[in-house]
Amino acid sequence: MAEILPSYPPSLPPKAYTFLLSSLVDYCLAHGITVRPVAPSEGNHLASHVPVTLFPSLFPRSAWEQSLGVQTTYNELYAKIANDVEWLGPIMEEYYHFQGKETNRDLWRSTTLLNNFGNCISTFGMKELSRYRYLLTSE
Repeated sequence: MAEILPSYPPSLPPKAYTFLLSSLVDYCLAHGITVRPVAPSEGNHLASHVPVTLFPSLFPRSAWEQSLGVQTTYNELYAKIANDVEWLGPIMEEYYHFQGKETNRDLWRSTTLLNNFGNCISTFGMKELSRYRYLLTSE
C-alpha cells in the first residue's frame, strides 16, 4: 500500500484543494446530497450539502470481506424481525408511547393499518385508502 499511497491523506497545493472542495460541494448540490439547515445560514440558503469527506478513511479489505460474509444472515434476521408483527407490535407500541416520537408513532400506525387492510389495498387502491387517513391520527 505504501507504494500506491505514499502519504494519506495526500497533501494538495492550495489551488488543487480549493478546486477539489468546490467540485465536491457542486456534486453534492447537483445530486441532492443536501440537508435543510435548522436555522437560516449566511446568505439565507435553503439547503446545504451534507457533511462529506474529501479523503475517506481507509478500510481494510479483510474487514470488508468479513462484512459481506454476514450480510445475507443479517438481511434474513432483519426481514424476520420486521415481518413478525405479533412480536414487534408490543415493542413498538411501548416505544412510541414512552418516547413520544410522533414520526415513529405515525409510521407504526400506518404499518398496522396497512397490515389490517391486507389484500384490500389492491382492491380499493391507494387513493381510496387515503380516505381512511383519520384512523392514523385518532386515538
